[in-house]
Amino acid sequence: LAQRIGATGEIRIPNLRVLLSRLEAAGIYPIARIVIVKDPLIAAAHPELAVQDTAGGPWSDDKGIVWLNPYNREVWDYHVAIAREVAEMGFPEIQWDYVRFPDAPASAMRRAYFPGGAGVPRPQAIREFLAYSRAELADMDVQVTADVFGVTTSFNRDVGIGQVWESFIDVVDVALPMVYPSHYWKGSFGYDRPNSHPYEIVREALEDAVRRSAAIEGTGATRPWLQDFTLGPPRYEAPEVRAQIQAAYDVGIGEWILWNPGSRYTETALEPAGGFVEEPLMRIADQVVPVSRRFEFYDTATVIADPESTDSAGGRDGRPSGS
Repeated sequence: LAQRIGATGEIRIPNLRVLLSRLEAAGIYPIARIVIVKDPLIAAAHPELAVQDTAGGPWSDDKGIVWLNPYNREVWDYHVAIAREVAEMGFPEIQWDYVRFPDAPASAMRRAYFPGGAGVPRPQAIREFLAYSRAELADMDVQVTADVFGVTTSFNRDVGIGQVWESFIDVVDVALPMVYPSHYWKGSFGYDRPNSHPYEIVREALEDAVRRSAAIEGTGATRPWLQDFTLGPPRYEAPEVRAQIQAAYDVGIGEWILWNPGSRYTETALEPAGGFVEEPLMRIADQVVPVSRRFEFYDTATVIADPESTDSAGGRDGRPSGS
C-alpha cells in the first residue's frame, strides 16, 4: 500500500540497515517514529479512510489538512505493518506520533464525522489502538511508545484529542509527554509567564505524571520531550534547557528527549562525558542561577530523585537517548 500511494517515492536514507549498524557502533539509540493520523498521502489515495465531512467527502481542518480516522482498523493495520517492517530491520523502538484526534477549532470540528465511532469515546479508541499495536508487535522484541500532549499529565479529562493519561499509560512501554513550557497558557501551575519558568513548569507537569502513574499497575515509563527552541521570550539557551533536564531528574525521571524543529541543539546544556568543568546555570524563578542553588527557590522537601543518580553540578549525563 505504501508503494501504491507513493509514500516510498522520496527515500532520504538509501540503506537503512547500514545506518542502523553505524548508529549501533556509535552507541546511538535509534527510534522509528511513525505518524498515525496526519498522513495526507494515504488520505488522498484512500479518502474512505479519512475523517469525513458532514457535507460530504473527506473533512479537512482549518489549515486544509485531511486527517485519517482513528477509529478505522485499516488505518491501524497499515501503520502496524510499517512498524513490523522497521522492527525487522533492527529498530528497538516504535514511537507513535499523532496518535490522537484532530485539534482543530470547534467551528471546523462541527463538520467532522468519524465513521465507526458511534458510542466509542475518543480516549477508548486511542487506548484500543495502542493496545492492539503493542499486541501485534509483541513477538518483535520492540518497545511501543507514544508521543502525547503535555497537558495530559495534569488534565483529568479529554481535551478533545482522545488522550487521557490513565487511558494509555498502561498500554505503552513509554509515554512521551511534550511538556514544552512555551505551550502552556498564562496561569498554568500559577505562573503568569510559563515560558519564563522552564524548571517549575516541567517539574509540576512531570510530578503529576509520576503521581498518576503510581496509582495504576503495569504502567509504562515516562520520557518527556523537552523544549530546545525559542517561542516567545525569554530566548531558550543553555540555562533554560538545563532547567528542564534538572526538573526531570528531580522528580526521579532519568531519560528525556530534546526537540528542536531544525535539529540544532544546545550542546552546552548537555553534560560532557567527563562531567561539567564548571557548574552549569539554569533558569528558575525567572532568574539564571547555578544549578545547586535551585532549592533556594523551590522546596527541597519535594525532591524524589535517587541521590546517587544526580550531583550538585546538574545530575547525570543528560544527552538524549534518541530523537
